[in-house]
Amino acid sequence: MKWIADMEAFQIGSKWYPKEIAILNTVTRECICLTTRCSIPYSMVYPNYLPTLKCQFAIHGLYWDQGDYSLQRANQIIVNKVKAGDEVYVKGDQKAKFFETWFPSQVFEITNAPAIKDLKLCRNQVCNKNHQGMCARRKCFELLPYV
Repeated sequence: MKWIADMEAFQIGSKWYPKEIAILNTVTRECICLTTRCSIPYSMVYPNYLPTLKCQFAIHGLYWDQGDYSLQRANQIIVNKVKAGDEVYVKGDQKAKFFETWFPSQVFEITNAPAIKDLKLCRNQVCNKNHQGMCARRKCFELLPYV
């Protein structure tokens, strides 16, 4: 079985704070899309990082303190869907490194797809968080022809 995974996240230095994680089954088209709470409250973020976070928010439109699941619970839900021997495809080496912590030896990088900003065929495949263009669910569907 093949899956496509994507996420929207805040990044401070080399640390990722995932906000939305999606995984799409390439055969059944089942898509799980979860929003996660950051592990530290926004009020505890070092002030020097706030301009970076505001810029990243402007890109993906997901609030730091909002989310339906803890990252640990989202991990459990998604990892339970992917079986041993399944392949997980992602676009970008940073996402590959992140998802390899969830799916060791199962992550493959999509290298033949154009930049996500240039993919616009699946505008209707969005989540319910009203942030349209940078939706992890939409990006999974956009990447489907390249797996």
